[in-house]
Amino acid sequence: MNMKNIVVAFGLVAGLVACSGKKEADQMTKYADEMCKCKDVKCAETLFPQVEKWTQANLGKEVEQGAAERYHTALDRTQKCYDKWMTEADKADPPPPEPETPEPETK
Repeated sequence: MNMKNIVVAFGLVAGLVACSGKKEADQMTKYADEMCKCKDVKCAETLFPQVEKWTQANLGKEVEQGAAERYHTALDRTQKCYDKWMTEADKADPPPPEPETPEPETK
């Protein structure tokens, strides 16, 4: 998953006024816990679509301030943990080396 997709997915949540309440905030907290417990990039990449689906399902819902704050705090934590794994993946998978230019033949 590229960074553009990540930004778009989490950017959609910026328009989230709130979620429908405790249930949604609890679920986002569970996602944050799971993301932060990931031991590898594959785990984070597998979990990310679930988080994205959950955020889109709750986009625009209004509730109590406390639930909205918990939801957004958990979402921020999820994002930070995901970013950590993507940074690690970038370090582990450096760009390919530039092709060697053949030396001109001398006579």
